[in-house]
Amino acid sequence: MAGKQFDNLGEFISAMAGMAMSKAFENLEGFDKTKFRMDQPDGKKLEELDLEGVQISSIALLGPDTVKVIAGDKLAIEVVGEPEADDGLRFKLEDGKLAIMRAGKRSGQSVTVTVTTPSLRKISLMGSGSVHCATLSGDDAKIQIAGSGSAICDKVAVGKLKVRVMGSGSLVASGKAEKLSLKIAGSGSAKLDALETGAAKINIMGSGGGSFASDGEVEANMAGSGSVVVKGRARCKVKGMGSGSVVCEPA
Repeated sequence: MAGKQFDNLGEFISAMAGMAMSKAFENLEGFDKTKFRMDQPDGKKLEELDLEGVQISSIALLGPDTVKVIAGDKLAIEVVGEPEADDGLRFKLEDGKLAIMRAGKRSGQSVTVTVTTPSLRKISLMGSGSVHCATLSGDDAKIQIAGSGSAICDKVAVGKLKVRVMGSGSLVASGKAEKLSLKIAGSGSAKLDALETGAAKINIMGSGGGSFASDGEVEANMAGSGSVVVKGRARCKVKGMGSGSVVCEPA
């Protein structure tokens, strides 16, 4: 792999572990303090929610369900699925965040939740579910995935985009971000081929990988067999060890 090789193996591994794993757990724990417990959920059923005048900028999904986020003038939530599965859903609204999860024993069937909101800047996903958003906007946006879930964002238009993937989850997104911060721990992937960014900082630990487009400065730290592909005229600086690779190629 191109780039500097660390002389002190233990120091490098410690740095990478602390940076990738600890930070990932810190960011994902409780969905930034939107607390939910699997055994004692404190959310409400959909019919118990008061959506009047409420605005959200963040969505958190815990579980196997599917969430579709579309643009609209005001917040609205619609659930489609089997009655037994619908009845087990719980929602929580707090400080501009909407959290969605299951209460009690799972029925084994997933449901689809459609959320209409004027804007969205953050997605948090834990478990095997999926989130599909039409747009992601704002000065500072974040997508974080823990587990085997997947997220798709059709149009990203942000100042800085932070992406955190821990586990085998996946992200597909397109659009523009002035700056990109990408951290992957595990075998997950961030397919951002259609995302253009001016500058990027990348940290990969494990067999995961990512791809994006950039004509700016790209700094990458690699540990393991992961891979990153950067398309464009980027100036890449790489540090790492193992069989991983960072490939900077013309668009």
